[in-house]
This record gives sequence, C-alpha cells and structure tokens, in this order.
Amino acid sequence: MNLLRGDPVKAVPSINLSFKLFLYAVIFWTLGITVARAIRLPNIYAKCHWLFDYRFGFMKRGLVGAVCNNITAILGKTVTSDLISILSGIAFGLFIIGMILIMIDLLEESGYEMNVILLIAVFVSSPFIVMSAHIFGYFDNILYLILMLSIYFVEKKLFLTAAVISSAAILIHESYLVIGVPLLYFSVFMKCCSDDKEKKPRVRDIIFMSLPIFVFIFLFVYGTINKDNELNSKLYHYLNSFDYISTNRRRGVSHWQTISFFELFRTQSRFFMRRLFQLDAIAVFVPGLIIILQFIYASFKIKVLSFRSIFLQIVILAPLTMHIIAFDTIRLSLNSVGIGFLTIWVLKKDLPFFKFDPGMIVPAFIVLAVNFFTRVPLMDNCVDGFTNIQRALFYLPLFAVLIFFIADKTGSEKINKP
Repeated sequence: MNLLRGDPVKAVPSINLSFKLFLYAVIFWTLGITVARAIRLPNIYAKCHWLFDYRFGFMKRGLVGAVCNNITAILGKTVTSDLISILSGIAFGLFIIGMILIMIDLLEESGYEMNVILLIAVFVSSPFIVMSAHIFGYFDNILYLILMLSIYFVEKKLFLTAAVISSAAILIHESYLVIGVPLLYFSVFMKCCSDDKEKKPRVRDIIFMSLPIFVFIFLFVYGTINKDNELNSKLYHYLNSFDYISTNRRRGVSHWQTISFFELFRTQSRFFMRRLFQLDAIAVFVPGLIIILQFIYASFKIKVLSFRSIFLQIVILAPLTMHIIAFDTIRLSLNSVGIGFLTIWVLKKDLPFFKFDPGMIVPAFIVLAVNFFTRVPLMDNCVDGFTNIQRALFYLPLFAVLIFFIADKTGSEKINKP
C-alpha cells in the first residue's frame, strides 16, 4: 500500500486493537485537558435563559424554559440553580459524546488514515472545544446536539423528523438559522447528489425541510409586529423572584431578550466588519479552519470552483453572519470550526476518503502548537487555564503519538495488520 497515492481508502477489515485503544486513550485525554482549560458552572446570563418560558406570551428562546418549568411544576418542584447546572452538565455531556462518536466514525471509515488522525488532533485541542466548555449552560451545546441528530435522520431518510427537531432548535435559539440550517440543507444536497437513486429525497421531503425557515420567519414577524412594551418589565420582575439572579443581569438579559431582530440589526450591523476582522478572533478560529478546509479538499478531492465547494464554504462561513446582530465575537467566530468539522462528517457519508496527504503535516503541527499555547479570550474576565509548562506536559502524549506514526512512513500498514 502506497500512502502517498491519490486512491480512495478502502475499508480495513481488521485494525490492531492495542493501537485503537492507545489512540483513543490519547484523544480522550487531550479532549479532557482542552475542556478542563475553561469549563465552569453556568453563569447568570445562561441561568436566566433556562428560566424563560411562554408565561407572558410567545417569544424567542422560550422552549427550553417552558419544558423545564412544566416538568418541574408537575413534580411539585422549582427550577433551582443546582438543577440548571445538572441539566447543563447533561447537555454538555451529550454534546461531547456526540462529537466522540463522530470522531470514531471518521477514524473507522478512513481506516485510521493519518490525515484523519491529524484532523482530530487539531479539533480536540482547538479553541472551539475550549469555548464550548466555557459556555457551559448556554444553549449552543443543545443546538449542536440537535444538528447532529438532524443530520443522522437525513442519512436515514427521516426528513420530516429532521425538519421538526431543527424547527424546535430555532425556538430554543434563533442562531440555529445560520449555525445548523445551512449544514442540514447541505446534508440533504449530498443525498440528492448520491449515485444511489433510492436515497434521493422526494419533493414532499424537500418541502418538509423548509419548515425551520418558516418557523424562523414566524418568530421574526411575531417579534416585530407584536410588541409588548411591558414585557421587559415583566421579565425583570419574574427574574427578581429567583435569588440566584443578580440585579444587573436581570436588567441586561431582560433588555436583550425583548429587543426585536430588526432593532438588533439597526443598532449592531455597523460593527459587522470590525467584528469579522477582529484580530484576537482571527487568531483563534482561522488556524483550525485552515486545517479543516485543507483536509476537505485534500481528502475528498473536491474541485474548488464546483457547486459543492461553494455550498460547503457558505455552510462553514455562515455562522460569521451573526456578527451583524451579536457581539460575542470570539464565541460566534469559533462556530465555523465546529460546523467545519461536522461538514466533514456529512461529506464522509457520500464521498470516499483519499490517501494520506503529506502536505497536511507541517500546517497541522503549526496549528497544534497554536492550539496548545494560545490563550483563548474568554467571557466574564475568565482566563484560559494552565501554564505553558503544564500545557506542554499535558499535550505531550498527543504530540508524541503523532510524531511516532508520521516518522514511520509505513506506519499505517503496520497498524492495520491484525
């Protein structure tokens, strides 16, 4: 087997078990270290959103709170700070499990090709994972989990199910429109382009997939024309009934919860270019994104100017449009890395992997060094954890494994022997 040939990877019938266990142990260790750099309990802003429901009428971001408040009411309980932390932990845990399953799927499908190992090494040490741990309690993890499930249902041709749960995601947080919906539609597009005609969705299925768009349009129109001038005050006094919500946060969250999309665009859009090219944001999300794009074009042999290429670039860059109305610049920019990784998972379902591209080695190691030692700007004056010496020691196992297998050009052949 020539590792440098541009041939599709064929399924490997047997993989050395000890290699698999060792590789997974290092990947999980690295993932754990990256999470530990920034994980924390939900902040007050996150807790507020778990409390919002539809008691004052229909509004954005009310679905999670409505479900929680109704269930706790049936049980004769209230939504406490500890309960929010537990539910946030479950959501984050499921998000991590989902990402791990995708990593395992990519490794198994590729026959443990070095390109895939490098990609996963970059991803598990990336600022995206750091930020995902830091926003523990936010709805981002839930949105990604729903997106993974939606893509899975598209793969199983359950288009209506995918559309329904994606529509629920819009009601959880409207940002799903640019984080999840483009990739969901790209997964449907990949099904349409499949050579297997039996996999092609019917016109009815395509109509079903428009449901998330209609839900967002309804949310947008309702929030614009149905203005409740007292809603801000109602939410403030409602949050005031929870002693774990500080006064400053009550005012701020109530304000941003009740402002319309149109008003957000009017007041925030002028900062779009400044946020898009903010240097500290570029420093943390562009390096990983470069590796993801290099992997896509090297491993799937996609023509740069093809419709598929243009579509996937729109999908990956779509989260950046949130800078038009929102100001969590670092957090929002890093979504392109998370969506880029999931895009590879979608492509894998219908396109073959190609052999190891040695051109990925140097860029991947440069990005790994950036991931290891960059201080990701976090919210609430928090600091990205561990000293440089600690990071060097903690990430050493991953670095050593990569060096070992790359140094031996025939390593792939050896590890694939039963």
